[in-house]
Amino acid sequence: MNSFYKSEIPEKLKNHIILIEFFRCGKKLIYLLFLYSILVCSCKTEEPQSSLIVITTPPTNILTTKATLGGDIIEEGTSTIAERGIVISDKNTQPSINDLKYLMGNGKGQFSKEIDNLKGNTYYYFSAFATNSKGTFYGNTLNFSTQQSVIPSVVTFDPTEIGEKTA
Repeated sequence: MNSFYKSEIPEKLKNHIILIEFFRCGKKLIYLLFLYSILVCSCKTEEPQSSLIVITTPPTNILTTKATLGGDIIEEGTSTIAERGIVISDKNTQPSINDLKYLMGNGKGQFSKEIDNLKGNTYYYFSAFATNSKGTFYGNTLNFSTQQSVIPSVVTFDPTEIGEKTA
């Protein structure tokens, strides 16, 4: 306490002021202990995990009702891949496993499949995916258009040079 307090404060209140000063310093100490406990308790010592890397490969063999789609799992991460494949949609620009899903095995590496029963002259979005115990991961979304359906036409001509067996 400084001399200002001693001269103007009655003796009965001096002990209260000392107690208030103690609590004010004590609050700082408690606050510091609280921050220290948060820092110590929130630190995790898990091993660093490598990332799961999924790449969508460009479409090939695009026809009226089918196309070959695929992907590549470059890095599997620390969890085994349970399933992998392609998700595709003609409406959703970011397809997910809630859209049309084609399974193409499991594990790391390249995969592809000819997808049929597509609609002609239609714009599709697709992405490779992989699922492990930590969730489902997607590659970049690509798009393509199926070819337009060609309806055959028959052209007839008026007959000329009519014979017994020919016309």
